[in-house]
Amino acid sequence: MGWVIGITSLFVIIFVFILFSRMHVEIAFTYNEKDKELLVSIQWLRLIKFNKTISFADLEEQLKEENDDFDLEEKLKSFNDDNEQDQSLIQKFNLAKHLLPEFKKMLKSIRLDQLEWVTSLGLKHADQTAMLTGLLYAVKGMVSSFFITMMQNATHPKMTVTPIYVKPTYETEVKCIFSFKIGQIMRDMFRILLQYKKFKKVGKHERASN
Repeated sequence: MGWVIGITSLFVIIFVFILFSRMHVEIAFTYNEKDKELLVSIQWLRLIKFNKTISFADLEEQLKEENDDFDLEEKLKSFNDDNEQDQSLIQKFNLAKHLLPEFKKMLKSIRLDQLEWVTSLGLKHADQTAMLTGLLYAVKGMVSSFFITMMQNATHPKMTVTPIYVKPTYETEVKCIFSFKIGQIMRDMFRILLQYKKFKKVGKHERASN
């Protein structure tokens, strides 16, 4: 009997340890003449690590092939004639609005460990380059403000824009590392699931009454 209690206690300790442990996620995006790729790395306790690299060069070719077969006139006609599609868009908007508070709570439980966004850009004319540089700084400022406001911050985001007046160019690198406690994120996702089911249940009752 004692060994049953011992094994049960061990499983409980391991389960609690997992719930309070942190999972780290790293997202790195590179765009230049040589490399166009996205790297996603997930690590837990430095023991389990998952890496996935997505090449945007292959994705661009795939999008070009899809665009060749895309008939805009036919799509617009089917979209305008389909009232159910309009209702679906409204429902999705209402669902997003309903779940937004829960997503905000979940973001607050995520810690931003590192955020760097480095960009070099240049256009044919110096005045255009300067104007675009200022615009990009403003965009990066809004992105930085969003992360600072919505998430826990272990670091201050680093945003730089380097104007290139010699030749037209665009290069950018983004590196983002964030972490979260597994138990806390599971709790937040469970709340989102409950709100989602609640929204669907209310929607069914409204459709039945109509």
